[in-house]
Amino acid sequence: MVGLMSLRLVMDQSHGEFLKNNNTQILQALLTELDIIIFPLIDRPLTLEKIQNDHILFIGCPSISFQESEIQTIVNFVEMGNFLILISGSGGDFANNTNLSKIARWFEFEFNPDYVEDEKHCLNFSRIPIIHNFKKSYGLFKSVKKIAYSGCSITILDPSTSPLLLTDSDSIPIKSPVMVLSENHLVFGIGGYSLFSDDPLYGIKALDNLRFVYNLFE
Repeated sequence: MVGLMSLRLVMDQSHGEFLKNNNTQILQALLTELDIIIFPLIDRPLTLEKIQNDHILFIGCPSISFQESEIQTIVNFVEMGNFLILISGSGGDFANNTNLSKIARWFEFEFNPDYVEDEKHCLNFSRIPIIHNFKKSYGLFKSVKKIAYSGCSITILDPSTSPLLLTDSDSIPIKSPVMVLSENHLVFGIGGYSLFSDDPLYGIKALDNLRFVYNLFE
Protein backbone atom coordinates (compact mmCIF):
# COMPACT_ATOMS: atom_id res chain seq x y z
CA MET A 1 0.00 0.00 0.00
CA VAL A 2 2.79 2.43 0.85
CA GLY A 3 5.69 0.90 -1.05
CA LEU A 4 9.04 1.23 0.67
CA MET A 5 7.92 4.10 2.90
CA SER A 6 7.85 3.70 6.66
CA LEU A 7 4.37 3.11 7.99
CA ARG A 8 3.00 5.90 10.16
CA LEU A 9 0.90 4.90 13.15
CA VAL A 10 -1.08 7.48 15.08
CA MET A 11 -1.88 6.41 18.64
CA ASP A 12 -4.92 8.25 19.90
CA GLN A 13 -4.35 9.66 23.39
CA SER A 14 -7.13 12.25 23.25
CA HIS A 15 -10.05 10.12 24.47
CA GLY A 16 -8.68 8.91 27.81
CA GLU A 17 -7.23 5.70 26.36
CA PHE A 18 -5.96 3.06 28.76
CA LEU A 19 -3.08 2.31 26.40
CA LYS A 20 -0.75 5.29 26.70
CA ASN A 21 2.85 6.17 25.92
CA ASN A 22 3.95 5.27 29.44
CA ASN A 23 2.51 1.72 29.53
CA THR A 24 3.30 0.59 25.97
CA GLN A 25 7.09 0.89 25.94
CA ILE A 26 7.61 -2.69 24.71
CA LEU A 27 5.01 -2.21 21.97
CA GLN A 28 6.66 1.02 20.86
CA ALA A 29 10.09 -0.64 20.73
CA LEU A 30 8.59 -3.42 18.60
CA LEU A 31 6.98 -0.93 16.23
CA THR A 32 10.28 0.90 15.87
CA GLU A 33 11.97 -2.40 15.04
CA LEU A 34 9.37 -2.93 12.30
CA ASP A 35 10.09 0.56 10.92
CA ILE A 36 6.70 1.91 12.00
CA ILE A 37 6.80 5.53 13.12
CA ILE A 38 4.52 6.37 16.07
CA PHE A 39 2.74 9.69 16.51
CA PRO A 40 0.65 10.33 19.64
CA LEU A 41 -2.55 12.29 19.07
CA ILE A 42 -3.01 14.39 22.20
CA ASP A 43 -5.67 17.00 21.41
CA ARG A 44 -9.32 16.52 20.50
CA PRO A 45 -11.15 16.58 18.21
CA LEU A 46 -9.78 13.90 15.90
CA THR A 47 -9.89 15.35 12.38
CA LEU A 48 -8.86 14.05 8.97
CA GLU A 49 -6.40 16.93 8.68
CA LYS A 50 -4.51 15.57 11.71
CA ILE A 51 -4.27 11.98 10.47
CA GLN A 52 -4.45 12.19 6.67
CA ASN A 53 -0.72 11.38 6.28
CA ASP A 54 -0.88 8.34 8.59
CA HIS A 55 -1.50 4.70 7.68
CA ILE A 56 -2.68 3.11 10.95
CA LEU A 57 -5.03 4.57 13.57
CA PHE A 58 -4.62 2.82 16.93
CA ILE A 59 -7.38 3.40 19.51
CA GLY A 60 -6.48 1.59 22.73
CA CYS A 61 -9.56 1.39 24.97
CA PRO A 62 -10.90 4.95 25.26
CA SER A 63 -12.85 6.28 28.24
CA ILE A 64 -14.23 9.41 26.54
CA SER A 65 -16.88 9.28 23.82
CA PHE A 66 -16.17 10.22 20.21
CA GLN A 67 -18.12 13.03 18.57
CA GLU A 68 -20.15 12.28 15.44
CA SER A 69 -17.66 14.28 13.36
CA GLU A 70 -14.78 12.21 14.77
CA ILE A 71 -16.56 8.96 13.93
CA GLN A 72 -17.05 10.14 10.36
CA THR A 73 -13.37 11.08 10.20
CA ILE A 74 -12.41 7.54 11.27
CA VAL A 75 -14.74 5.98 8.68
CA ASN A 76 -13.29 8.25 5.98
CA PHE A 77 -9.75 7.32 7.07
CA VAL A 78 -10.51 3.63 6.51
CA GLU A 79 -12.27 4.33 3.21
CA MET A 80 -9.00 5.91 2.05
CA GLY A 81 -7.40 2.47 2.41
CA ASN A 82 -5.85 2.90 5.84
CA PHE A 83 -5.85 0.55 8.81
CA LEU A 84 -7.83 0.90 12.03
CA ILE A 85 -7.24 -1.00 15.26
CA LEU A 86 -10.12 -0.66 17.73
CA ILE A 87 -9.43 -2.02 21.21
CA SER A 88 -11.92 -2.22 24.06
CA GLY A 89 -11.67 -3.61 27.59
CA SER A 90 -13.61 -5.56 30.20
CA GLY A 91 -17.20 -4.38 30.31
CA GLY A 92 -17.08 -2.86 26.83
CA ASP A 93 -18.52 0.61 26.27
CA PHE A 94 -20.71 0.45 29.36
CA ALA A 95 -17.86 -0.04 31.84
CA ASN A 96 -15.45 2.25 30.04
CA ASN A 97 -17.91 5.12 29.55
CA THR A 98 -17.35 5.41 25.82
CA ASN A 99 -19.02 4.74 22.47
CA LEU A 100 -16.40 2.65 20.67
CA SER A 101 -19.10 0.30 19.38
CA LYS A 102 -20.60 3.20 17.46
CA ILE A 103 -17.44 3.17 15.37
CA ALA A 104 -17.26 -0.64 15.25
CA ARG A 105 -20.81 -0.95 13.89
CA TRP A 106 -19.67 0.76 10.70
CA PHE A 107 -17.59 -2.38 10.18
CA GLU A 108 -20.24 -4.89 11.32
CA PHE A 109 -19.25 -5.72 14.88
CA GLU A 110 -19.69 -4.37 18.41
CA PHE A 111 -18.10 -4.81 21.81
CA ASN A 112 -20.21 -6.54 24.46
CA PRO A 113 -20.75 -5.21 28.00
CA ASP A 114 -19.17 -8.28 29.60
CA TYR A 115 -15.84 -9.81 30.53
CA VAL A 116 -14.46 -13.15 29.42
CA GLU A 117 -13.59 -15.64 32.13
CA ASP A 118 -12.45 -19.25 32.30
CA GLU A 119 -11.92 -21.08 35.58
CA LYS A 120 -10.23 -24.03 33.85
CA HIS A 121 -7.81 -22.36 31.43
CA CYS A 122 -6.51 -19.13 32.89
CA LEU A 123 -3.37 -17.29 33.91
CA ASN A 124 -3.57 -17.00 37.72
CA PHE A 125 -7.11 -15.59 37.62
CA SER A 126 -10.34 -16.64 35.87
CA ARG A 127 -10.69 -13.23 34.19
CA ILE A 128 -7.35 -13.74 32.44
CA PRO A 129 -8.29 -16.73 30.27
CA ILE A 130 -5.75 -18.47 28.06
CA ILE A 131 -7.11 -18.27 24.52
CA HIS A 132 -6.01 -20.89 22.01
CA ASN A 133 -8.97 -21.09 19.64
CA PHE A 134 -8.00 -19.09 16.57
CA LYS A 135 -8.13 -19.16 12.79
CA LYS A 136 -4.78 -20.68 11.86
CA SER A 137 -5.28 -19.78 8.21
CA TYR A 138 -4.32 -16.22 9.08
CA GLY A 139 -0.61 -15.35 9.30
CA LEU A 140 -1.48 -13.47 12.47
CA PHE A 141 -1.05 -16.66 14.47
CA LYS A 142 2.20 -17.96 13.02
CA SER A 143 4.16 -19.52 15.92
CA VAL A 144 1.34 -18.53 18.31
CA LYS A 145 -0.20 -21.24 20.50
CA LYS A 146 -1.60 -19.44 23.55
CA ILE A 147 -2.64 -15.85 24.20
CA ALA A 148 -3.22 -14.36 27.66
CA TYR A 149 -6.40 -12.31 27.35
CA SER A 150 -8.29 -9.88 29.53
CA GLY A 151 -11.32 -8.09 28.15
CA CYS A 152 -14.82 -8.36 26.70
CA SER A 153 -16.32 -10.48 23.95
CA ILE A 154 -17.42 -9.22 20.54
CA THR A 155 -20.66 -9.65 18.58
CA ILE A 156 -20.37 -9.99 14.81
CA LEU A 157 -23.25 -8.21 13.07
CA ASP A 158 -22.69 -9.54 9.55
CA PRO A 159 -21.03 -12.72 8.22
CA SER A 160 -18.66 -10.56 6.17
CA THR A 161 -16.75 -9.83 9.39
CA SER A 162 -14.41 -12.68 10.31
CA PRO A 163 -13.80 -14.01 13.83
CA LEU A 164 -10.05 -14.40 14.37
CA LEU A 165 -9.86 -15.43 18.01
CA LEU A 166 -12.57 -17.13 20.06
CA THR A 167 -13.15 -18.31 23.59
CA ASP A 168 -13.50 -22.06 24.06
CA SER A 169 -16.20 -24.33 25.47
CA ASP A 170 -15.03 -23.83 29.07
CA SER A 171 -15.22 -20.04 28.88
CA ILE A 172 -17.98 -17.60 29.70
CA PRO A 173 -19.25 -16.63 27.20
CA ILE A 174 -18.76 -19.88 25.26
CA LYS A 175 -17.05 -19.85 21.84
CA SER A 176 -17.43 -16.11 21.41
CA PRO A 177 -15.19 -13.87 19.30
CA VAL A 178 -12.72 -11.64 21.13
CA MET A 179 -10.90 -10.52 17.99
CA VAL A 180 -12.38 -9.85 14.54
CA LEU A 181 -11.39 -8.57 11.11
CA SER A 182 -13.61 -6.50 8.84
CA GLU A 183 -14.58 -7.55 5.34
CA ASN A 184 -12.09 -5.13 3.75
CA HIS A 185 -9.29 -6.52 5.98
CA LEU A 186 -8.49 -2.99 7.18
CA VAL A 187 -10.22 -2.92 10.60
CA PHE A 188 -9.25 -5.09 13.56
CA GLY A 189 -11.52 -5.25 16.60
CA ILE A 190 -9.96 -6.55 19.82
CA GLY A 191 -11.94 -6.82 23.06
CA GLY A 192 -9.02 -6.42 25.48
CA TYR A 193 -6.13 -3.97 25.68
CA SER A 194 -3.87 -5.75 28.18
CA LEU A 195 -2.05 -7.88 25.60
CA PHE A 196 -0.52 -4.66 24.20
CA SER A 197 0.47 -3.29 27.62
CA ASP A 198 3.69 -3.54 29.63
CA ASP A 199 1.89 -5.33 32.47
CA PRO A 200 4.45 -7.90 33.76
CA LEU A 201 1.87 -10.60 34.57
CA TYR A 202 -0.53 -10.71 31.62
CA GLY A 203 0.65 -8.03 29.19
CA ILE A 204 2.63 -8.19 25.97
CA LYS A 205 5.28 -10.54 27.36
CA ALA A 206 2.83 -13.14 28.69
CA LEU A 207 2.63 -16.47 26.82
CA ASP A 208 2.70 -15.81 23.04
CA ASN A 209 1.28 -12.29 23.20
CA LEU A 210 4.46 -10.66 21.93
CA ARG A 211 4.62 -12.96 18.94
CA PHE A 212 0.99 -12.21 18.08
CA VAL A 213 1.55 -8.45 18.30
CA TYR A 214 4.64 -8.80 16.11
CA ASN A 215 2.63 -10.75 13.50
CA LEU A 216 -0.18 -8.20 13.59
CA PHE A 217 2.05 -5.29 12.68
CA GLU A 218 4.39 -7.22 10.41
